[in-house]
Amino acid sequence: MIETVKYDARVTGDYMRLMEDEEVLLERGTQRGIQKSIIKLLEFRFPISEEISEKIGAQEDLKILDEWLLIAAKATSIEDFTSKISCQ
Repeated sequence: MIETVKYDARVTGDYMRLMEDEEVLLERGTQRGIQKSIIKLLEFRFPISEEISEKIGAQEDLKILDEWLLIAAKATSIEDFTSKISCQ
């Protein structure tokens, strides 16, 4: 037997807020993961300053972080990396 489900705007609103919160947390987790990956990659290859680490940690745009990860992988020096990210 199928029962009719009553629409309740409060429940729907609460659900939508939970979904938005989950999306925000997922995006923040992704940002943090990419930031850490860039820093680890650079630290493995070059000595990096706290200033560079902080700049990477402050960047929240996923598209830019993805670009920075590729730049870090291709960089020939820390100066090469910083000059290329400062152009963005």
